[in-house]
Amino acid sequence: MPNLFRLVNDSPAKPVSEEPFENEAVFEEFVSDNPQLLGEDIKVIDKQVSCGDGRMDILAVDTSGEPSRVVIVELKNVPADTNVLLQTLRYASWVVQNEDSVRLMLQRKGLVEAGIEFAPIRIVVVAPEIRSALVDLSEYVVGAFEFDFVEIRRFKGQGGSFVTIDRPQSSSLSPTSIPDDPQEWTWDAYQTHKGWSSEQIELGRALFEMIKKKSKSKGWSLKDVFGKSYIVFKRGTRNVVGLQPYWSKGFSVWFKLHQRPEEGIGGHGSMQTHWEKWVKTYYVNIHDHNFDLDLLDDLFETAYASVAGEG
Repeated sequence: MPNLFRLVNDSPAKPVSEEPFENEAVFEEFVSDNPQLLGEDIKVIDKQVSCGDGRMDILAVDTSGEPSRVVIVELKNVPADTNVLLQTLRYASWVVQNEDSVRLMLQRKGLVEAGIEFAPIRIVVVAPEIRSALVDLSEYVVGAFEFDFVEIRRFKGQGGSFVTIDRPQSSSLSPTSIPDDPQEWTWDAYQTHKGWSSEQIELGRALFEMIKKKSKSKGWSLKDVFGKSYIVFKRGTRNVVGLQPYWSKGFSVWFKLHQRPEEGIGGHGSMQTHWEKWVKTYYVNIHDHNFDLDLLDDLFETAYASVAGEG
């Protein structure tokens, strides 16, 4: 963890005393008043948002991209451990299931809610210390949510108070594999920074071209966007279908649907699938780059119709 030292001319370095926040309420007020500590484009929507069986510390949006993304900020004035994981996932689930309420909050703040993306939700855990077990465990939560961790410590010295910011990474990642968050994600960047295997990259590329061809043959105007953890095909600002290595082997095609499809529909019932009810996304895992994508045609049609019906 970082420490501050004061240097005056040729005098020996003297440590600057740490000034912990008095309590979590003071810490929350400090972070909400200084959201730029979490990112230059973070805007706070509300604090202490009631989420059924709990209260979310801060609900915010990240306006750095287009569309903007929903951000959940959980603060701890003590070291944050793995207990935080389930707590934040409950809050994220509430946001996904209450989009209308979140959009109303955005309207009241004068933000344009039409340009807000609800998947994947970004979860930011803020504490003076982040336990490594929490960071490592978050690596297993893929697809629906993305985790960021920020350590904030306050120090007091001559001239005022100072804060240090640190962003711990998973110990399962080697230093050379930690991304600088490239300005533009590509297949090569996924392999270098995300650790996707050569086999997955080859399969993903093949499926990407298949989806583009299918979209064109149906007369759909879908825009492909390379995100931090997946590739998505959008109709306007809404996701229709996407690609990502959801499981450790193979490559998944996922679909945005209003409800889980019937078992066995379209001939994919015997395949490895998963329904993520929080974000209404259906994953189908594929292992062969010669796979007949027409077997999933019913899912393509349903996903497109679902999004088109939303305007």
